[in-house]
Parts: sequence; C-alpha cells; structure tokens
Amino acid sequence: MQVDAFRTEQFWFSLLRGDSPRELWRPELEVIFLLQGTGRIYSPGLNAACALREADIFVVNSFEVQEFELDAGSAALSFSVSPQFINNVAPELLTH
Repeated sequence: MQVDAFRTEQFWFSLLRGDSPRELWRPELEVIFLLQGTGRIYSPGLNAACALREADIFVVNSFEVQEFELDAGSAALSFSVSPQFINNVAPELLTH
C-alpha cells in the first residue's frame, strides 16, 4: 500500500493508496476516512470483517490488531495520534 505522509511528533496525516493489506497494530490511535473506492477491515481477535465504502470513517484504537485492505484505485486519509499527545490532553483515555 503506497503511503504519502505529513508528520509531526504528536500527530500525522497519511494518504493510503493501493490494493495490498496493511496491518494496523500500532501504539497510535488512528482515524481513517475512505476518500474513494472500497476496502475491508478485518479484526482477527473477533474473527470478523467489515466492508468499507467511500465516505466511511473508522477508528482503530491504540494497540488494536486489525488488517486494512484497499481495493485497486481506492484511497483513504489516515490521521494518527501519538500516545504522548493523548496522555497530555486526556490521560484517562490511556487507561481503557
């Protein structure tokens, strides 16, 4: 999956394109907006999959295991937030 990114230490945006799977296990909180096309998100822990379409938004919690796949010609915008930023703004969120 091709990724173009704008990054700071606390948060960053990435443009995701392509048709290869992308694992979403990270310490960051991630909000993904499907700009065009279709895709799927898999939750191995729940043994579940969800189809995604243009304009769908989903959130991947910190350290949550997911697989995200975009179909050919699809694009998504990812907004990632570091645990340090969350701790500075709302530390109670890191206890859940």
